[in-house]
Amino acid sequence: MAGDRPDSPHVDDTASTPPPDTDDAPEGDDLDALEEDAPPAEPRGPHLPDRWPVLVFIGLAILAAWASYPNPPAWTVESFFAVVLDLMPTVCPVLLPAALLLRHPDAPRVARPLVFGTLLLAAVPFFKLAGPQLEVFFNGLTPPPADLEWFVPSSILYGYFHSLLGLFGVLYLAVGLSRARHWAYRPSARGVGYLVLALGIATSLATVYSFTQADLSGVELTPPLWAYLIGSVVLGVLTILTWTYLAITVVRCALSGEEPGPGWSSAALGATLIVVTFAIGAWANLVRTPNETISSLVFWLSNATYSFGFVLLLIGFLLGMPSLEPVDRAEDDTDLDGDGATSDADEEEGDDEVADEDTGEDGVAARTDEPAA
Repeated sequence: MAGDRPDSPHVDDTASTPPPDTDDAPEGDDLDALEEDAPPAEPRGPHLPDRWPVLVFIGLAILAAWASYPNPPAWTVESFFAVVLDLMPTVCPVLLPAALLLRHPDAPRVARPLVFGTLLLAAVPFFKLAGPQLEVFFNGLTPPPADLEWFVPSSILYGYFHSLLGLFGVLYLAVGLSRARHWAYRPSARGVGYLVLALGIATSLATVYSFTQADLSGVELTPPLWAYLIGSVVLGVLTILTWTYLAITVVRCALSGEEPGPGWSSAALGATLIVVTFAIGAWANLVRTPNETISSLVFWLSNATYSFGFVLLLIGFLLGMPSLEPVDRAEDDTDLDGDGATSDADEEEGDDEVADEDTGEDGVAARTDEPAA
């Protein structure tokens, strides 16, 4: 009956499992057989305590976007795209640690340079956003000259600080990705890397040359001003070369077959676009044109390449770049006996082959699965 209690005599419990102290309880081999036949327990999926750092960085990205535009402009098609392109380089670096930890929760243990690099890049937008709020403090700390109201030494040093912080972040990112690769670079990948390097060097030389062509006739070049100008050029060149190093690393890994392929390809395109942005800026400083149409085109093009470069870099991490799992070595079928087991002689031969395995630079195994020509 529906209202009967579990201990009611009307409840039929003849089909229930016997208690362990009865003779019908499974024992010994029978119990082991039941355990082997039992389906494996389902792995527990990610839940909030596992992913709380990801949620923190998502919240920080929202905060950075709001702090960039606390009072949005009047919305037009042009202003909408301008705001979106301006927000991408601010929001995407903050999301880099979230993307890395989302795909690789063990990254703080196995890929510390990557984690440290993404954290440095995530901190830079907040230092930039704090700069305008500290202008009054900087003006009181180091007052500018009367004829150069923009030249506030402490504010300039603050800008140098967060710029160098970002460069160290990019450098750690490149080193971490290089350490995470599994294969030596293919010759074709090296060739493309040299092309990216040539672009970075040419952009750096153009940056230095454009500085030498600047008209400084109406400015009194005091020693502090000279230090600022030279420091800005040196910092600009270091920025170009650091991003070039990252682009070379990611491009070579993408073309050498690193997994996941879509992630490496996306990051390679993104890092290269950022280097292209610096090349566009150097070219624009060399070829100054009064044509407003060309100037507007260069402005939108440079903003688009820079912004989408960060987006593609973020997408690369979201797609699982880099693979932090060990490479599975495929076994030759001829090494297997008829019953699927390897003989002692085959195992000894395999050990000798592992000991003689070719390695590439930095101890990275050279690929043996090159596609046939």
